[in-house]
Amino acid sequence: MKINVGETVICTYRQPNGTGKVHVGTVLAPGTDPAQWNGHNSEAHYCESTGKLPVQYDWGVMHDTVKHLIPCYLCPACGAINVDAWEDEDLDYGVYHMPSASAFDYQCGKCRTRFAGADSPIMAELYTHIP
Repeated sequence: MKINVGETVICTYRQPNGTGKVHVGTVLAPGTDPAQWNGHNSEAHYCESTGKLPVQYDWGVMHDTVKHLIPCYLCPACGAINVDAWEDEDLDYGVYHMPSASAFDYQCGKCRTRFAGADSPIMAELYTHIP
């Protein structure tokens, strides 16, 4: 699964441990200047060689393993965290399974509001009439 810069994600090994809060982050572009990383190689080199990406959380930036990042979507109506893939069917901590409402949009697992991702074909000018 490809994770893109700017994507909202949940890291499977950064789940609540008594806080009850799911940590949602945004993937950042790794830096390319060695002087800003460690003086020898760049953050991008580090990320490429370790299979990690920088993720901005509320408390700061962490470098998380790509295979442990799951894209998530925040419901525009109720703000619930929705995922379309999870290791456990028994979702906890306020994370909801996001069922497909059609081939191009989704439905919030909490409030059942239908929404589409920004890159969804249903968001094309043909359907929205917004250039």
